[in-house]
Amino acid sequence: MVEFNASRPGEAELAMSIGINSGPVIVGDIGSPQRKDYTVIGDTVNTAKRIESQAAKGGKIVIGPATYELVKDHCRCEALPLMALKGKQEQLQLYSVEVSG
Repeated sequence: MVEFNASRPGEAELAMSIGINSGPVIVGDIGSPQRKDYTVIGDTVNTAKRIESQAAKGGKIVIGPATYELVKDHCRCEALPLMALKGKQEQLQLYSVEVSG
């Protein structure tokens, strides 16, 4: 995004935020015989969307606790304050992934 924004002097800067969560999902063609979409559904997907929309502000990559357990030995992450996500009864420990470059 840094390179893209630099290639557009005078234009409004764009930022992308990413929320990642790991766990079981349902994937496939979902819908009616008249209209099917290949999609992913489930609590894992809903939580990833909530992480992205509520916690991953300003171009950040924020991951859920299950994802953190999978990547903690491979990248640097900073624990964020516990966060209550919409639709969740308990607060989640989220992590901001430190991106270099």
